[in-house]
Amino acid sequence: MGMPKYKRSVDKNQKEIVRRLNRVPGVVAIVISQPLDLLVGWRGVNYLIEIKNPDEYWEYTDAQIHFRTHWTGQFATCTDFEQILELLGITPPQEGT
Repeated sequence: MGMPKYKRSVDKNQKEIVRRLNRVPGVVAIVISQPLDLLVGWRGVNYLIEIKNPDEYWEYTDAQIHFRTHWTGQFATCTDFEQILELLGITPPQEGT
């Protein structure tokens, strides 16, 4: 059984989140598109992340629901850069430092 197909739209905050992640030393963020948005590597661990825009109503696509139902590994849904840093266990830099 394959993944259900769906029309792909990119959340408005995704590009800025990826840009900021790739500026963090040691973090690699790659846009993968389906069924989740990002593959992020940090200290030898891979993280699958779905980006959602907190300013808009959102729901999971059929493909994402299918994935969540069958995937036994890690994945997370995040709405901003700081949530991803928290997921990775990275303390964000203090403002002004």
